[in-house]
Amino acid sequence: MMSTIHRYIYKDLARYLLMVLAVVAVLYLVVDFFEKADRFVKAGLGAGRTLAFFSYNLPFVMGQIAPVGFLLAVLITFGLMGRNNEIVALKSGGVSVFYLMRPVLWLGICMSVGLFLFKDAVVPVTLSQANRIWVQEVKKKQLDRLRTQNIWLKERGRILHVSHYKPRQQTIHGVTINDLDRDFRLVRRLDADRGTFTETGWELSDVLDQQMGKGGGDPLVRYHERLHVDIDLDPDDFKHVVRSNDEMSFRTLQADIAAIEADGFDARIQKVDLHAKVSFPLICLILALVGGGISLRGNRGEGIFAGILVAIGIAFCYWFCHSICLSLGYGGVLPPLAAAWATNIVFFCVGLFVLMRVE
Repeated sequence: MMSTIHRYIYKDLARYLLMVLAVVAVLYLVVDFFEKADRFVKAGLGAGRTLAFFSYNLPFVMGQIAPVGFLLAVLITFGLMGRNNEIVALKSGGVSVFYLMRPVLWLGICMSVGLFLFKDAVVPVTLSQANRIWVQEVKKKQLDRLRTQNIWLKERGRILHVSHYKPRQQTIHGVTINDLDRDFRLVRRLDADRGTFTETGWELSDVLDQQMGKGGGDPLVRYHERLHVDIDLDPDDFKHVVRSNDEMSFRTLQADIAAIEADGFDARIQKVDLHAKVSFPLICLILALVGGGISLRGNRGEGIFAGILVAIGIAFCYWFCHSICLSLGYGGVLPPLAAAWATNIVFFCVGLFVLMRVE
């Protein structure tokens, strides 16, 4: 049976977590609305579709901020208990630090499992819908498939096919461009091994250029080592056009890795993100472990403001280390598994060390 102390801690943790998430949701909606409002007005979208876009984006933001929100809830809860001398009283009565941390650890485990399921089942669907609205209704670009493989783009008098797109390198591979006349007859075809985005636009490499002869004559075939082409799609568009790894569930990303490797491309980035899908949700537990140890280290709390500063500092350190490790994994310096889990292991050890010192 749950003790009165644990019910008290659970109640405060849940209340402050909901308060933090609500504040973040409002701030996100306000800032993002004023940043994108002019684009929606120019595109002629009504209030309903605009609201749908922000609603579809909101789950992704909540999934990213939930660990920090839980960390803030832990620091505020124990900070207020310390300021009111409740922790001193409990310790004087023989209550250990680990007993006080038990609700935090259990809720952290539930948060981690819930965040994984939320980001695996809900976020991919809603984020895909948000990107679809942005690309097709705001930027007026029609694409058949939103993924890194087999991208089709239809422009006036042109059909573009990209076999594979690498977001971080901003390169396209297996490029085919078909130029058509008014009667939808092929007049020119470009086949390139890869394309790189430069200051002057897209530059294709190893290009086979075929211009169809008039009246059904033989085509003129030429080879270009480098060729600049005008494609109405830049890397910023690709960020919304191509389905990112965040828009894929764990199983979908696994299948995407298998397809990429079957086509002979390197799937190292996707593998890092696949392992990160499992490691990232656990930061709810790990950051709470660190934050709980810090907030219980003294006899008196330092107030809500100090708790917020500590939470921001801890979260910044985690994000910095995690980003560095992921970048090392993307670059092949670290194996994908090590890149995704290194920061969690380090912060988990730090959290245990802080708790042991407090006890």
